[in-house]
Amino acid sequence: MPTPVGHSLMGYALYLSLIRNKLKKSWKTILLVVFISNLPDIDYLPGLIVGYPNKYHHALTHSLGFAIIVGLIFALFYFWRYKGMNLSQLILIFSGLSFSHIVLDYFAIDTSLPYGVPLFWPITSRYFISPVPLFLDIHKATVSNLFISSLFNMHNFWAIIMESVIFMPIIGILMLKQRKALL
Repeated sequence: MPTPVGHSLMGYALYLSLIRNKLKKSWKTILLVVFISNLPDIDYLPGLIVGYPNKYHHALTHSLGFAIIVGLIFALFYFWRYKGMNLSQLILIFSGLSFSHIVLDYFAIDTSLPYGVPLFWPITSRYFISPVPLFLDIHKATVSNLFISSLFNMHNFWAIIMESVIFMPIIGILMLKQRKALL
């Protein structure tokens, strides 16, 4: 699964390419985009509380159903906060940001059961994983007291480098394209 860095870069790339002209332009919006792009990993929290961080990881928060729920909640909030926005467009934007996380995890090496993500839950509870991984797995401890410190290792550093190599050129091209459009 990609790191939060990879999920954040993907969210920012989506912001630059598809969303920027549809949402209020501000640093708060960019933070919201990054937050929603990482939100499916909230499933670590109950596991951390019970002592086993991976216990609930890649469960229902890594599904189309969750992405739609996230889209509805954040779209309603954003619609209420910034009057005059298109609600159905907001639902698609925020659902898409959440679902981008799930798609990236689909394309990652997964070394723990169940392999993959429940991509299309509630339509099916089957787990899916790409036969061609693009992202490394993340090395982490299976117990809460070691979990955070275990994330800081060379393997995970290389995972971040690989994610950056994939996403930074895309972000750079999108930024150049937008800069040329302003000239």
